[in-house]
Amino acid sequence: MLKALWARYSFRTFTPRIARHRYGKYEFRLQVVDFDGASWYDLDSKHSGCAEIDIHKAHKATAGARVVNAGANHGLPAMMMAKDVGCNGLVWAIEPNNQ
Repeated sequence: MLKALWARYSFRTFTPRIARHRYGKYEFRLQVVDFDGASWYDLDSKHSGCAEIDIHKAHKATAGARVVNAGANHGLPAMMMAKDVGCNGLVWAIEPNNQ
């Protein structure tokens, strides 16, 4: 219940904006729509900051690879992987929502 209250408060009081940031070698423009998103994504990072990306690279998933990103959250790791797999690859991003 507290999570739902926080979400309602956040969406009501936060002013959405487009943020442009670099995550490792990746640069993205993201729409930041709430306080959680701002704390997670509204920053630059020398590292990807995503365990999914580290796993992706460890398994040498490169151009043409097929990748599943289960628990995709806002989709940033999926977008990063999509850049690596390119036009001939596929990233399937899944985020279960229990609301």
